[in-house]
Amino acid sequence: MSGPRLSYGGSRTSTGPTKKKVTVSYIIRDSESTLNCSGVTQLRADPHARHLFSAGRDSIIRCWNTLDCAHVSSFDHHTDWVNDIVLCKNSSILLSASSDTTLKVWNVPKATCLSTLKNHKDYVRCLAYSSARDLAASAGLDKIISLWDVNTLTELSSFNNTVTTNTLTGHKDSIYSLAMNDAGSVLVSGSTDKVIRVWDPISHSPIMKLKGHSDNVRSLVLSQDGTRCVSASSDGTVRLWSLKQQRCVETFRNHDDGVWALAVDEDFKHVYSGGRDMKVFVTDLCSSTSDYLFMESASILSLCLDPVEKKALWVSTTNSHINKWRCSDFAELASQVEGVTEGEEEEEEEEEEEEDEEATDVDEPLPLHRKPLATIPGGSGIVDYQVLGNKTQIITKDNKGRLVLWDVLHACKERDLEGSDMHKAADLMQDKFFVPNWFSVEVKTGVLTIKLSESDCFAAWVMGCNANLGNTEELKLNLGALILKALFEHWNRQKCDEAKAILTSIPDLMTLTEEVGSKWRNLGQHLGIPNSRLEEIQFYCDQDIKHCREQVLKEWLKEFDDQGERHTTDLVDALNQLGLRLAADKLNHYCKADTSNVGLNRVFFSVPDHTPVVLQEAGDCGTTYYRFLCGYGSNPHEVRSLETHCPMWVTDIVCMHNLPPHPKIKFSVCKHPKDAKGQSLEQLSGLDVLTIVKVMEYCYTKMYGNKGRMMEDGTKMKPHECMDIVCLDQVLDPELDLRTVKHTIWKGGGDPKLFYRLKDEYPSSDKPSNQNTVMSSTQNTVMSSTQNTVMSSTQNTVMSSTQNTVMSS
Repeated sequence: MSGPRLSYGGSRTSTGPTKKKVTVSYIIRDSESTLNCSGVTQLRADPHARHLFSAGRDSIIRCWNTLDCAHVSSFDHHTDWVNDIVLCKNSSILLSASSDTTLKVWNVPKATCLSTLKNHKDYVRCLAYSSARDLAASAGLDKIISLWDVNTLTELSSFNNTVTTNTLTGHKDSIYSLAMNDAGSVLVSGSTDKVIRVWDPISHSPIMKLKGHSDNVRSLVLSQDGTRCVSASSDGTVRLWSLKQQRCVETFRNHDDGVWALAVDEDFKHVYSGGRDMKVFVTDLCSSTSDYLFMESASILSLCLDPVEKKALWVSTTNSHINKWRCSDFAELASQVEGVTEGEEEEEEEEEEEEDEEATDVDEPLPLHRKPLATIPGGSGIVDYQVLGNKTQIITKDNKGRLVLWDVLHACKERDLEGSDMHKAADLMQDKFFVPNWFSVEVKTGVLTIKLSESDCFAAWVMGCNANLGNTEELKLNLGALILKALFEHWNRQKCDEAKAILTSIPDLMTLTEEVGSKWRNLGQHLGIPNSRLEEIQFYCDQDIKHCREQVLKEWLKEFDDQGERHTTDLVDALNQLGLRLAADKLNHYCKADTSNVGLNRVFFSVPDHTPVVLQEAGDCGTTYYRFLCGYGSNPHEVRSLETHCPMWVTDIVCMHNLPPHPKIKFSVCKHPKDAKGQSLEQLSGLDVLTIVKVMEYCYTKMYGNKGRMMEDGTKMKPHECMDIVCLDQVLDPELDLRTVKHTIWKGGGDPKLFYRLKDEYPSSDKPSNQNTVMSSTQNTVMSSTQNTVMSSTQNTVMSSTQNTVMSS
């Protein structure tokens, strides 16, 4: 008969995605971020609701009211740059493409993600949509175009997101641009292979190739009848193509650098272009004339005509704000050449005078507009960072030059810092202890993303007194294990509840201890139940032994649930101590390994509930398996997804409470060469967080025995009062650990060599002689096989048992 078992996911024998290497990332940010904190890659306007949607490099899509530029809602579920968005089905559905390799389907009114599509194997760069056929197309760096039935996509859910798609292949390199007419009869694609390909999305077949650009085709727009196309390229040109003639009919060379964005009016008469040179031009496709409209403050990523206010153009750049500019028709442009409109006359005259004075080239053309009509403000994004030596704090610098100190363990901002020199601020806050790197940092999205991998996550053990955590002074803490427990705290709590449910569901749990008989009180004492509570049980059960026994077990289960520190092994041990081996064996048979360790171990701190956690395939463009918020890890759907995707190296710590290995350091000790008198180095080993004061205590005991060295008044001297430990002529701080000594003082190869000496024999003016003398011919026994190890019975002070581990059961 096999007992019930708990499933924790991440099985080593699984053939699913967890077989691949999986990283865990979490994002440190505010609970509600209503402003873009990085560049805005795409803009789309909803003509029905006067809303503007922005796709951000901070991984969030936001909706804005175009009347007052107020924030309406946020769509937050991607884990990397959102490169493109399209509105579908009368703006009720939104599709988004991201560098996290996924497409997402959104319910616009509810601002919720309906499903995630993982058809692409690399960054998804662009989208196109046909309203007449409800057909969407996506493409990216994997060189494939996927066609999607939007009606099918709207029926998907997080539980059912399986969908078939048609693919178009032919490009030899990454695809950066797509366009499709509303009828869905023509699809065009542009690539870094410098070719524009024309497709029939109905028959899924290629029609033609258009060649002429000398660099990446970054943007495309297509006429509604599918006969003309305008392309923008990194070669700095905008080209007009005739699909009937299969050739380029006009080339516009207005820009000084790559052209990245296009917008065209409904009549396909005027095309607006912008790019790396920050300039926006309007070109009349009929007369082939162009005018310089305005200049932005950064490289332009997207242009979007306001569908209601026809003479307004929304512009996004690599900065976080979005500007609304006037884009007058040609009749108005002619009048503005002679004199600016009344509304901006005084301001623009003043600006013109200032700019004319600064202009170095009198022939340099000036833009027709100098100031935007309105601005959607942007926030500040992180552009640089430095991890402090304690590996629990990070200093960041944003695009406005401001410095902020962040707490990695608590996933929150600590405080703002004065000044603008990040490295100087970091130098003032550096710690004397060396802590190995246990995480990596990304600021690609303008916010702090902390990445944990199996190879590095458990590298950093520290003493509690150096971790700035309460009541942990004598504990050895693994920083990676601590943060994993905090990130998955709610999931772990769900597992604890499941364990309790299993225990209470065992049919004869209450009969397992029938042989306890009158020993029920002893059982309760062994389980840690207070005597006062045992008295109450006896009173209320009217001394009925069976009822008393059952109440003791129920009390134990209640504490298992409330405290999260009870284990089934507690009950098994208690039964064994009472000599009731049959009952203990029965319970072990039911609970096996899974429930023997599932009680929540101690969680020293919590992270904010709004902290996003991402499980992702390792690599630069690894697939995102799952994303959730810390505070929702106990939701049934979250639990199922975590069980499917959570890697074993995480579940081992979070659910099974297995200890990560604790690294040791080999070192040698000897009397200072001046007093060595032929003594050899003694080879020892200890935990890397072993402090020098512990080494000092060992050497002190070796010199003076248990009695120690006495002062003149008869009191016993402490080791640090009469002794120094020296490494490479440097007296070591007793608070330093072996790891710090090895990496910051010893630095060389081989094991560190430590020398002990008495302070009164080495006054401060007497510099110790070079330790190299220890290698003299009389000391060649340093590497002899008779060298003692740190684990000998007389050296217990080196591995003092007072340094309990935080993860012990």
